[in-house]
Amino acid sequence: MQKLNLEIVPQGSLNHISVEQTIHDQVIMSQFHDNGVGIIKQKLSEGEGKYKCFCPGHKGVLLFESRLVVPKN
Repeated sequence: MQKLNLEIVPQGSLNHISVEQTIHDQVIMSQFHDNGVGIIKQKLSEGEGKYKCFCPGHKGVLLFESRLVVPKN
C-alpha cells in the first residue's frame, strides 16, 4: 500500500481519487506511437546486423542494450 501511496480511511467517504502514469509507463506508451521505434522493430525482425544492439523486451517494449528506448517526443 505504501508503494501505491494508499492509506486506510477509518470512516467516511472517498471524494476524490486520481491515477497517474509513471514516467516509465509514459515512455512505454509513446514507443507504440513512435515511427522511429516502429522502423527499428521492423529492421530488427528482418535481421539487419546494424540493429543487433536492440532487443524486444516484455510486451514488445524496445530495449537498447537492456535499457529502455526513449522516443524523441
